Amino acid sequence: MISAFSQSGGAAVQLRLFEEDGLTEVAAVQAPAAGENTLLRFRPPAPAIYYLKAEPFQPNLFGSQAVYRLTLWPVQDTFLPLISR
Repeated sequence: MISAFSQSGGAAVQLRLFEEDGLTEVAAVQAPAAGENTLLRFRPPAPAIYYLKAEPFQPNLFGSQAVYRLTLWPVQDTFLPLISR
């Protein structure tokens, strides 16, 4: 999982993940609204090199004040039993 946390308030980001050729998009996500964080969950089918493109969600947003913290998180699926009464 890759997270993009907005560090400067009103910015919004979209993340796009590409295969090694840099052209084939394998996953994409965008922030739900300005100032919201973005999470991209992707399970690679095989070990490979992937490229991440982070860009503003709003095309008219630019400048050096849009700051994000990008983090790569290892993810493990956990299945819990469903118990109903």
